[in-house]
Amino acid sequence: PAGGIANLDDMLRHRIRLLDNFSMTIDDLPRLRQDKTPAPHSVDAANPEAQRRARRYFAPSVQMFGRHPGYGGAIIGIEGRDHTLPSWSGFEEKAFKKFAGYPIPATIIGKTAPHFRTIADFPRTRIVADDYPLLVYYRWFWEQGDGYPTLNSLSADILRESGNKELWSFSDPAVRCPPKWGSGGSVDFLSQWTYCYPDPIKIAQATDELFAMAAGRPGQGVMKMTQAIWYREQTAPAKQTVTTPPAWATENPTTEFITIAPDLLKEAFWSKLSRPIAGIMYHGYGSLFNDIKITKESMYTMTNPESREVLKELVQTVVQPLGPTLKHLPARTSEVAILESFASTIFAGRGTWGWGRGWIADVHLMTQWAGLQPVIVYEETILRDRLVGIKVLVLPHCEVLPQAAFNAIRDFQRAGGILVGDEFTIPALLPNLRLASYTRTGDAVKDKAALQQMAAQFRQDLASVLTPYATSDNPDIVTYARAAGNADYIFAVNDKRTYGDYVGMYGLVMEKGLPNRGTVTVRRPAAAVYDPVRHQSVPFTVSDGVTAIPVEFTTSDGRLLMLTDAAVTAVKIAAIPEAGGVNVTVTVTDADGKPITADFPLEITVTAADGARLPASDYYRAANGVVHIAIPKFYQGAPFPWRIKAKDLASGLSGEQTVNGAE
Repeated sequence: PAGGIANLDDMLRHRIRLLDNFSMTIDDLPRLRQDKTPAPHSVDAANPEAQRRARRYFAPSVQMFGRHPGYGGAIIGIEGRDHTLPSWSGFEEKAFKKFAGYPIPATIIGKTAPHFRTIADFPRTRIVADDYPLLVYYRWFWEQGDGYPTLNSLSADILRESGNKELWSFSDPAVRCPPKWGSGGSVDFLSQWTYCYPDPIKIAQATDELFAMAAGRPGQGVMKMTQAIWYREQTAPAKQTVTTPPAWATENPTTEFITIAPDLLKEAFWSKLSRPIAGIMYHGYGSLFNDIKITKESMYTMTNPESREVLKELVQTVVQPLGPTLKHLPARTSEVAILESFASTIFAGRGTWGWGRGWIADVHLMTQWAGLQPVIVYEETILRDRLVGIKVLVLPHCEVLPQAAFNAIRDFQRAGGILVGDEFTIPALLPNLRLASYTRTGDAVKDKAALQQMAAQFRQDLASVLTPYATSDNPDIVTYARAAGNADYIFAVNDKRTYGDYVGMYGLVMEKGLPNRGTVTVRRPAAAVYDPVRHQSVPFTVSDGVTAIPVEFTTSDGRLLMLTDAAVTAVKIAAIPEAGGVNVTVTVTDADGKPITADFPLEITVTAADGARLPASDYYRAANGVVHIAIPKFYQGAPFPWRIKAKDLASGLSGEQTVNGAE
């Protein structure tokens, strides 16, 4: 305990908080196959003893350290569900019979059903009844039956029971499972790690899957992790001979994991940040820092020191100043939805399983290049929300559907909705438009060109029924729109890349960003457009109610464009000294002196008479143009007068006020 406290003290001095690891080891509670032999790498989480042990193992750590400000919370069930499968230890059989009223179907052998073509009584329409026993079982298994959601919820509750509301929990990889609500249980945040090659904007597909999963538990947040490591064999294979190998390959001929390329790190960063996520993560310390003490026994190798400098710059210039605002900006409602079908995953072997690979993931990638801002939905989402606001529903690899979901999709089409299918679509549906599936060749240039050509045709085919709210005239500039108040926040990500001198010679990943330019259009008139990263207004034009904004990039990068219905003319500060401290109100105003209805990122600094910077100095969000700050009395040990400065990070305008203490 003394060493633990000392470690937490040291971390806190460096402004770092520790996350505990609440993950069960297999120990003597393995899942059992039908022949009663242990299944590898998977805890029988449905065994009540597993839940008792979780409390016995995890609760003492929270009781001992949970009140320390350096103890932040816990990661729960890391990779625990990857190897799950039906367990024949008795607990699941009993629980399912109680749930369904009949025993587990005899054909159950694995985490998915036998392929529908091998099931003798499978409906020829490929529409299964909602009470079809195999469907009932697998829905139950993935929502609760294997015990992991319950175990994760129990672990999260242990943190909550501490009474420390600052503690938080997350589970990853939360969508390495079929598209079914429930993964992660009641943890505070779902997360997923993603390798950003060969196309870095594919990280948005895994992020959208997390939002689809979290939709089943309102209030659950989403965080997103980028892998700072790359599998060498998937990006620069050691067995492949190249004419001019990179220096790192000669220096580290046996390394298995290399460093993410800096340009792709930056592009993936902007891609995931465009979504309304609550936090960002990076895995792979050893790939970013050449620290012998940490990595000498690790497979991770730092092969590109530039990547950590890029990440440092992004944190300092984007995450820290804009984070308080970005976390509160919801996405604009999407008009294009992509169905990830649970029934097709279970009965046809489909699904992404969180890896961002395959035809379903490439359809999402294609719709991004088409400028359509897709959203991912599950069968459950369709049944609950009825596709309200959706104009186009895309059905990749949709070979099997439950009856209720089929009915809802059919009704959507009958009401005027557009269905986009492929050669796998169930025969009972007649799509308005069909896409021919694409199988990647492994040639990064060829594959991207083919998918972008499909994207251009797809957008053209939908032009008569769908006009994107925010888009660009360049397929390599990918947009995403969020909104607050009367303002829009448009992310533009440059995806123009070529082969570089890091891994490009292997032909698998175009890792070097290229200069690019284009015009972003937004279907609304704007009075002003700002760049909150560069803290300045940007040129734009308005014609026929559409705002056009020229953008330019020097490499793979992102831009954030903030469109408002009034220009910022002043940043006003009102500071009122009171016995309990100083109450400060900062207002971002228009020409009439009124608050602008938008969320503005602010930097506020409070400096004492002796030049000391007070702890209230920080980055803030001015919701609807206004933020209130109460500076506590204990700060008044700093000599007056205090100088308060507030800078609007969008327009770059500032205001100042001097205040004396209360009498």
